[in-house]
Amino acid sequence: MIAEIKFSHGEPNVFGECEFEVAPKNIVIFDTEKGENYGRVLRIFDSNRAFEFNPEVQILRHATEEDLAKIELVEAESQEAKKTGTRICNNDWFRHESR
Repeated sequence: MIAEIKFSHGEPNVFGECEFEVAPKNIVIFDTEKGENYGRVLRIFDSNRAFEFNPEVQILRHATEEDLAKIELVEAESQEAKKTGTRICNNDWFRHESR
């Protein structure tokens, strides 16, 4: 199965391959060249169309409750950074320590 995934931080959408069921609006964790990241599934395509989309990432799992808590914290920090003009690195979101 191939899924189109939307980043929440404005990066271009990516196409990911997965071995389990996902549906539009699911939040998933996926592996990129820069490490693990998260996004929301936009649409699903049959695996036999993989050649059309050239999957760029591997979808690892649905976001867990722990992942969602980290995502919420990173999103809040991102909003605060926008207000104060501070830059944070969203690519390292997964290494973020829970507070």
